Amino acid sequence: MALQLVEAIRDERSKKEFSKAKTFQKAKDDLEDSPTGIPIESLVVATKATTTLAALRQCQKRLTRNSTIVLLQNGMGIYESIVENLFPHPDDRPNIILATTTHGAWKKRDVLDAHHVVHAGKGDLQFAIVPDSSANPRDFERTFWDASPALHPDERLLSLDDIEDEVMNNTTPGDPKYLSLRKTVDALLSLDLNTKWRPMAQLQIRLRQKVTINSSVNPITALVGCRNGHLLGTTHSRNLIRSVCREASDIFREAAGQPEDDQSGEWLFGGGNASTGGMQVLSAGFLENETYRVIKNTASNYSSMLLDMEKGAVLEVDYMNGYLSRLGQHYNVPTRTIDALRDAVLVKASLNRIANLV
Repeated sequence: MALQLVEAIRDERSKKEFSKAKTFQKAKDDLEDSPTGIPIESLVVATKATTTLAALRQCQKRLTRNSTIVLLQNGMGIYESIVENLFPHPDDRPNIILATTTHGAWKKRDVLDAHHVVHAGKGDLQFAIVPDSSANPRDFERTFWDASPALHPDERLLSLDDIEDEVMNNTTPGDPKYLSLRKTVDALLSLDLNTKWRPMAQLQIRLRQKVTINSSVNPITALVGCRNGHLLGTTHSRNLIRSVCREASDIFREAAGQPEDDQSGEWLFGGGNASTGGMQVLSAGFLENETYRVIKNTASNYSSMLLDMEKGAVLEVDYMNGYLSRLGQHYNVPTRTIDALRDAVLVKASLNRIANLV
């Protein structure tokens, strides 16, 4: 009787898993490009940085200038890659939102819970809208920057009406390009994820801090094979972290002095403006302290790069250390430690792949 009960439970779980797999496959099929496919109004892309371009290619024909894409990846440089490879013409480009999160989440490893994600730690979700690339661009941040100079930045507000006036009835339809963007921003703000809409210059500072932290914590833990917190226990890891922060800060300081016609792509995101207004929080000392704060808060965690290394997955190091290295080359700023960590991680990943073939 007990054996029959166990078999019945297994059968029921298998049926549920099969049903979930079919649902997942149908969603994937619906998303993939089709000449007769329905245009996508709003798309959230939360894939690894290394697969984001390929994911968007699958549904590129369903993305129009009236679509809105939300990019939520680790690292930087993803936007530039997408624009260069998929949407090179500004007038045909969808609206794009960049987002970053400090929420903690992990997927269950049990095959029967393959789509079960655990929300392990509360944080925030911050996002900003990439400036309008249309021939007659709108200023999505007008209300924020037009506010009284006496108001502290934290007291200023961004307005949905700067994107598109709210449509009160069907007799006054708005521009579908900006209606899509307004609806997406409104939906993001409604999420119970401590969501914050920021001006791009402010988000750029946050992204720069995060990419600097990731460029030391991720490769070191991937090389050593340890939890994040172990990096606090050795002088050698602290020396590496300090060097990464110094090199990154030097890059950001150099970028702050560049003119608006700089071709690095940084000014697309308020790059120089972000640095000019935030060099204190992009200084070497601040970045180092912020790195230690994150390490302490995630002391028991394994970094995403270490987990990818163990699985033999493609690493995101080119969107972390690689991004800072390319920026350093553009501004003629040496990045010896950043480059050495990237090279060492890639060597280890290559050797692991060779060992698995033997």
